[in-house]
Amino acid sequence: ADPKDIRLYYGRSAQERVIGMVQLQQATIRKDVEKKWGKEFCFEIITGTRTWQLYADDEVSMNQWVQALQQKCAAYKKLHVE
Repeated sequence: ADPKDIRLYYGRSAQERVIGMVQLQQATIRKDVEKKWGKEFCFEIITGTRTWQLYADDEVSMNQWVQALQQKCAAYKKLHVE
């Protein structure tokens, strides 16, 4: 995989085929967002063209997702600044 091209692929469930992709190169990840759809543990991926609102099953999972996404975005930005 090209480290300069970071993407998040998604489907409706883990068993379904991929139905879309989010380009993470210039994304911002936020976890302290208001509850969406009556769900807790919400976080957002904000790109130049769209805001993706996601939620996890629990706080630990949410923190793991947010940390992993933030690390990928930071690594990409570091690669392009140096």
